[in-house]
Amino acid sequence: MTQAFSHFANLVLHAPQPSSLFDHVRFASIKRDSAGAIIATLGFGIDSVATVNDLSGKLTFEQHPVPGPVGQPHPLSAADRASLVINLEKFLTPPDPTKDPLWRDLMTDARRYREQEASSSRDQV
Repeated sequence: MTQAFSHFANLVLHAPQPSSLFDHVRFASIKRDSAGAIIATLGFGIDSVATVNDLSGKLTFEQHPVPGPVGQPHPLSAADRASLVINLEKFLTPPDPTKDPLWRDLMTDARRYREQEASSSRDQV
C-alpha cells in the first residue's frame, strides 16, 4: 500500500499544471484513420478549428482559422495534455452512450502519456 501511495504522490507532485488550451473547446468529431490513428476535430470560438492526432499515444495538435489551410501539427506539451484530459473528463461526465467511445480512448492515451512523463521526470530527480 505504501508503494502505491508513493507512486501516486510522485505523479501528483511531478505532474505539470494544466494549461487553459482546451478550456473552451467544443469536441466536434472523432474517427480512426487507416493507419490506426485517432483524429479528433475541435472547435475554438466561432472562427477556428483544431485537430488532435493520436497515433499510439503520441499526440499532436494543430489549429487554424476556419477558411484557411490546416496548420502544422506539433506535439502537445505536458500542460496541454493535462488540459485535454481535464476537459475530456468534463465532456464525458456523466457517461453518455451516444458519445463515440474513441473520445475515451483519446483521453486514456493522453492520460497514459502524461503519467509516463511524470514518472520519467521523477526518475531524473
